Amino acid sequence: MTTTADAKSTAVHPAVDTVAAMLYILGRYATDLEEMSADAVRLRCDVWARHVLTGSDPPPGSNANQSAGQGASQSSGRQWGGVRDFTAQICLGQQTRTNEMRQALWKMLQSLRTALEQDTSDQHEVDTQLTRLTQAIASNSIESLSKEVQDTVDLVRRAAKERHRYQNAQIGELAERLSALRLELAEARKEMALDPMTRLYNRASFDQHLSKTLELCHRSAQDACLLIADIDRFKVINDTYGHPTGDTVIRLVSGVLVRTFPRKNDFVARYAGDEFAVILAETSLDNGQTLAQRLMEAVRSQTVTTETGAKGRITLSVGVAALRRSDTAASWLARADAALYRAKQGGRDQFSIANDSIR
Repeated sequence: MTTTADAKSTAVHPAVDTVAAMLYILGRYATDLEEMSADAVRLRCDVWARHVLTGSDPPPGSNANQSAGQGASQSSGRQWGGVRDFTAQICLGQQTRTNEMRQALWKMLQSLRTALEQDTSDQHEVDTQLTRLTQAIASNSIESLSKEVQDTVDLVRRAAKERHRYQNAQIGELAERLSALRLELAEARKEMALDPMTRLYNRASFDQHLSKTLELCHRSAQDACLLIADIDRFKVINDTYGHPTGDTVIRLVSGVLVRTFPRKNDFVARYAGDEFAVILAETSLDNGQTLAQRLMEAVRSQTVTTETGAKGRITLSVGVAALRRSDTAASWLARADAALYRAKQGGRDQFSIANDSIR
């Protein structure tokens, strides 16, 4: 990355660097709280992290600022008390949201037991399912909870059809509640499939889609290409300009990827820290090369502005591998990785094709 600004080098104690990194992570996975949106939490985490790293002013309105305004003589130092209070506030808010959802689920379960307790047509099935739902609520597995909620929806619907007593109205209301909860859990599962920073698919989703694409292409004899892209000299960017600038670069590249691969069956994922993967179904090797070149040109045309106002440009190295009939998911990925390595060894800002990409 080229820039007109001089790089700053500030030595900090490893413990200080660790606290700042933890604040960045806390912001990266922020969720909406009762008194603060996720974006606001993320912004304040970034400001506190910069304060810890540089000793700069803490966020406006923090306890540390209030103390400073009352005559405290810590303005040039790090406000550790403010960091502690802010972190405790965020963690308590997240815990409160989780507890509220659990309490709502427990109340719904109690209502469900009341609604079904007089239906003795198949009481064993009812008791078994409610026990499984109780265990799922007590667990931390969204996958298990989603399954048991769906099974309970089915049970409630069957019970509603079989009943001809006054509970019919109660059962219908509970079915609506459970359906709404199922939609909420589906959204939660979708969020789990995405990278929180870039909103691209994450590594776990990529691994699943790679296997599905492989199976489909082998069955239908369709072409497919795999691209692995890496931001050139990303560690230097982070070390020189800081993690906020590094995060800006990652988001910028993510946006270019989405615009470069807009087809519904194009699958774009954040593969690792500064690595991205693109699975292109129904795409020949020639088209894969053309798209790799287009991606690099689009990234090269972008301008990055650091927090100090310095401007610079970034480049990508890309490995391209067409799917072979003999490929497994592991071998396809390994060949794309090897092609990426050759592109970086060859001078970066270029793409390389897997040597054995011909089918």
